[in-house]
Amino acid sequence: ERQASGEIRRPVTAATACRMNGQAEYRKQLLTEAAQLAEQMADSSIYREQRALAFYYDYVGDVDRAVQQMRKFQHRHVVFLVLTHIRRGHFDQAREACQGTMPDARANRSVDFFRTLITAMQADSADAVRREFSIAGSVKLDPIHELLAIYTVSCLVDPAAIRAKHCQHLAEGVEFPSLRNGWYRQLSSFASGALTAEGLLAAAGNSRKSLCEAHYYLGAGQLAAGRRDEARRHFEASAATGVYSYLEHYLSRALAAQLDRDPAWPSWIAPASSQE
Repeated sequence: ERQASGEIRRPVTAATACRMNGQAEYRKQLLTEAAQLAEQMADSSIYREQRALAFYYDYVGDVDRAVQQMRKFQHRHVVFLVLTHIRRGHFDQAREACQGTMPDARANRSVDFFRTLITAMQADSADAVRREFSIAGSVKLDPIHELLAIYTVSCLVDPAAIRAKHCQHLAEGVEFPSLRNGWYRQLSSFASGALTAEGLLAAAGNSRKSLCEAHYYLGAGQLAAGRRDEARRHFEASAATGVYSYLEHYLSRALAAQLDRDPAWPSWIAPASSQE
């Protein structure tokens, strides 16, 4: 079977670059090409094509069709569907999507993380969030996603020093993949408090993937510090990279949407002005 997932990614990726560079006319041409490819792939039963279509529909703002596509492969990869429901404030649907879709222990760790996010958006205290997710749990995700989960939850419930300790403890016990010149070691150094925001962005360079992750981490850190406007700026920068296959992209959009719904969220984190 022919797989067109790579074909539709090409014009969408290029269109993202055009949006960032202000090339409006060429972007329009690319999106026309992507729309034609989407029509050809509409009835595909191939997982990679279904996923690429979901990302395309989400990219062009047709979220209902994106959700329809995500439901086709939720038994295989439910995270995008869950985070889209969270972004839209459809928390009951997000919880329902989590149920029965991830049978093994490692997958259940992911479900615990997503349920914790939902709880955080509905709770009125950090204690309610802490009860949902054990940062020191015995089952771990792969190093990249375990760091992401621990850092995110800790940003919501812990002081900076404790958050840094959690992330440092994880980093000392795992081997991060050596992708992008050791990028994930740099990311874990930032999460552990050993690398500055400026240093993290310098390490990310011009890589859209690294910038997507960097801005998410920076946004979560600013949220933890009570600087909600700065957090939103970083979440929007992460989303603007257009790296739809990364959880940080979807997390950034979900957290930015939550701040739209409730500009004072989380209620238990005081504004920076009152902490300083």
